[in-house]
Amino acid sequence: MSDLIHPKVKEFSADVAKEFNLDEKFTEFVLSDNKPLCFEYRVENPSNGWTCYLPDEVEVAYPLWSCNADQTLLCVDKGGYWFARGYHDDHDLNRISNSHQGLLADLFISLYESEETDFALKEAASASGFRFLEKVLEFLEQEHEDHYGECEKFVLEVDILAAEPPTEEELKRVENFLYISKEETTKREIPATAIESLKNRGLVVSEPYPLSHSEYACGLRILKPIAAGGNSHPFEIRTVDETNTDGPIFYLFKQDDEWALETILQVGSKPPIKTYQDVDGAIDYLIDLFFGAPDNMRALNQSPYDNRQEVIDYAITVANQTLANTISLTEGVISLASLSQYLGPQKDLVRPFHGWSGRLSLFPVGDVRKRWNPDALAKFDAERDQAEAPLRAIVTETCQHLIQQLS
Repeated sequence: MSDLIHPKVKEFSADVAKEFNLDEKFTEFVLSDNKPLCFEYRVENPSNGWTCYLPDEVEVAYPLWSCNADQTLLCVDKGGYWFARGYHDDHDLNRISNSHQGLLADLFISLYESEETDFALKEAASASGFRFLEKVLEFLEQEHEDHYGECEKFVLEVDILAAEPPTEEELKRVENFLYISKEETTKREIPATAIESLKNRGLVVSEPYPLSHSEYACGLRILKPIAAGGNSHPFEIRTVDETNTDGPIFYLFKQDDEWALETILQVGSKPPIKTYQDVDGAIDYLIDLFFGAPDNMRALNQSPYDNRQEVIDYAITVANQTLANTISLTEGVISLASLSQYLGPQKDLVRPFHGWSGRLSLFPVGDVRKRWNPDALAKFDAERDQAEAPLRAIVTETCQHLIQQLS
């Protein structure tokens, strides 16, 4: 992408920061490879993006970070420096602020609107040297008719406040506001005895998430490896962080005053979060699900198939019916495209059908045809025949390959 970067964009460094007398904490934050989790998608390495346009008055621009391939820049002109957002695909430059504190104010407004927790925001403010988080929260708790316009004004107000060096009293107040007591973590920590119970059954338990995690503060991720035996879910066979697992992923965490279990499935909708008054109830449920009677695990299978072999057999049947013209090419394509989520490691065999399905899905197939007006159905069938004709050879070849690989 280097040929797409504007020639006036130069690499940011500690020496550049010193030249413009930027705050050391802010500089460390920009150059750090270990930023708080809440910055993960909004403050990426600047090399992940590029800036295609800069106005003539900008003498040089230093990218601080990127987001969605657009860079946040320290821009320099004859009057000094300021901060802006450059775009990878647009001949425009969006001026954000005149100070790094104003730039952070704009960033923290976005973080707040992403529903990051107060703990995450405080951790992020401490890491970046942001002095005005309390003011950001006060501002955003108010209602504004012109939200974006008021946000721009607020950032400029932060610029003005940042022009004056902070007093000792202000720094102390910021420190107190950002302080997170150990008790906040302690009351969410999962007891060691509960973790030991899970590990003793061969389950893989992650390290606790940080308090600042937006969903599972101080919680754990729990996996059942195939090697642990017990009950398996036919469509949850996958590899997660080098663990070959055959069951749903679970997250155990404190929600208000209860212990919560959230299930993540590859197939089907997410089951409701289960809550328990004590952590032992959650542990007992997991151990029974994975190692007790198989009924509960079966209940988590929301697919129309009981196992992967059933899906394979169905795929072969549909492919053969398509080749024999006992079902229309359209019906065969649509049916095979719907199976990818159930085929696990063999899903690539039906991947080509997705593209063809998108072109043919407007034509009625199956039982729905019984509810159509005969004249309208005849018209659509004629159009379907025309749409199918250029695809027939490649669909035939792909069906033959699928049968050969799955048989």
